Amino acid sequence: MGKSRKKAWKRIPRTADEEIPEIHKQKQLQSLPDDQIFEIDDEAKPVEKSTVKQKRLQAHRERLSKMDDKEHKKPVRLIQKREKIHLSSKLERSKNERAPKITPSGVKPNLLKDPWADEDDVAMNDNDEFVEAAKMHDLKTRKAIKVKEPKTRKYIPSALPAVKVADPGASYNPEMNEYLEYANKLANEEVIREKAEKKLDRQIGKGMKYITPEEQKAELEQGFYEESTDEEDDDIKPDVNSELFGVKKQPKAKSDKLKKRQLKRKIAELERKSLKESTKREREQIANLKKLYKEIDQKLVESKEKAAERAANKIFNNLTKRKQLGRGEFKEYEEPVALPSEIKGSLRFAKTEGNLMNEHVKSLQARNILAIAGDKETRKLPKRLKRKFVDKWDIKKVTADSTRH
Repeated sequence: MGKSRKKAWKRIPRTADEEIPEIHKQKQLQSLPDDQIFEIDDEAKPVEKSTVKQKRLQAHRERLSKMDDKEHKKPVRLIQKREKIHLSSKLERSKNERAPKITPSGVKPNLLKDPWADEDDVAMNDNDEFVEAAKMHDLKTRKAIKVKEPKTRKYIPSALPAVKVADPGASYNPEMNEYLEYANKLANEEVIREKAEKKLDRQIGKGMKYITPEEQKAELEQGFYEESTDEEDDDIKPDVNSELFGVKKQPKAKSDKLKKRQLKRKIAELERKSLKESTKREREQIANLKKLYKEIDQKLVESKEKAAERAANKIFNNLTKRKQLGRGEFKEYEEPVALPSEIKGSLRFAKTEGNLMNEHVKSLQARNILAIAGDKETRKLPKRLKRKFVDKWDIKKVTADSTRH
């Protein structure tokens, strides 16, 4: 038989497989450890949730980045802005421009010159002390720079107004109702003053006169009161008959045992009463717990309101009340009162009343600006003078060997 037509398979040596690059890479990967191939990601990255519009925009940007810039770039058109044309108004068009004055040749213009102007022109430099001081003064006056003020400048002595506005009833031509209100107010003040005087008279006693410290001092100086000695007081003994008064018998002294027993009984009785009262009170409190809570809340609210009111009153009193300035006593200015017969219907017939200077001084005193002068503090001398012993040496007795003792 002849040769078979079937083709025999060509056998490729095993070494040829190793020369293929893909197989070579696969073998290298197989030989590597897991730590070098894989990475463990412990940190959780925040997932950014984007909207549908944002996703579309991102996809569009990616498409544009892939395409060539030169091919798909639109040509840029430069648009020049036109200048606005301002048309003149009717008034400007109607006006005729005047021709400039031409001075004749050979004639100099009449210029008023100051002969002493050159002397006043001084070269002013920015670094000059005078210029710096002027600039600082300008900034301070315009309050562009804050000036350092002392603490005493910020202190407000009183918030009361400098001039006290008179009542409408004290006018030169008041209305009937306003004048009556004003008169009633003054009458009430006078009634309060009289009541205070009567109360003082009652406290002192009928037919007795109140002696002021100044009067008492004057009487002592004149010698009305004679100082009595201790010997004279001892000699005078009251002549009292003791038999006229009934002598009370003293009670018998209790023994210590009896005292202790009575004390124990008293303590036991007090404990029993207190226990009984406390148990009764506790039962009532438990029954009225809700009411108690409401009362406590109400008290807390009231205490806060009172605290706020006290703080406000403290500030108000600090700004309005008069403080003690000087040794004198403050007396309010008494405004002159016009009687119904003295009221004038017109300002021309009105007479001047009161003293403007006194009113101004009283206003300064009431607003804690002016101190009130009083009596000078008399220096009190000691009744007994202290003796001072001084040891003086004679110069002749002092030698190199001499001692003080």
